[in-house]
Amino acid sequence: MKADLDADGTVTRDEMDRLMALSAQGRRGRLDLMFRAVELTGDEMVDERERRIYLLFRAADRMSVANEQFLQALMLLDLDQDGFLTLEEFTGAMLAIQTLDKDLVRAEL
Repeated sequence: MKADLDADGTVTRDEMDRLMALSAQGRRGRLDLMFRAVELTGDEMVDERERRIYLLFRAADRMSVANEQFLQALMLLDLDQDGFLTLEEFTGAMLAIQTLDKDLVRAEL
C-alpha cells in the first residue's frame, strides 16, 4: 500500500492526509471518500482486514451474474460450511461425480 508511509501494514488518517496534501484537488476528494469507505472500525486506520473486505465487495459489485452463480454453485461443495472451499472438498466432489452412473443421471434429467 503506497499510503502506508511507515510500512506497518495499516494506513492511518494522518498518512492518508499527507498523501492527499501531495495530490491534486480532485484526487484529494476521491482519496478521502475511498478512505472513509474502506475504514470500517472507526479507529481512523485501514488495516489489512478492512482492505480485503473492501476489495471483496468491489469485486462482487463487478462480477457478472453467471460468475456469481458459478461461485455459489462451487461453494455448495464447502461441506463444513466454513466459507472456504478446500482442495480436499473439491477433489472429493470431483471423485464423487466421476463415480455417478451417467445413464441414471440422464434418465433423471
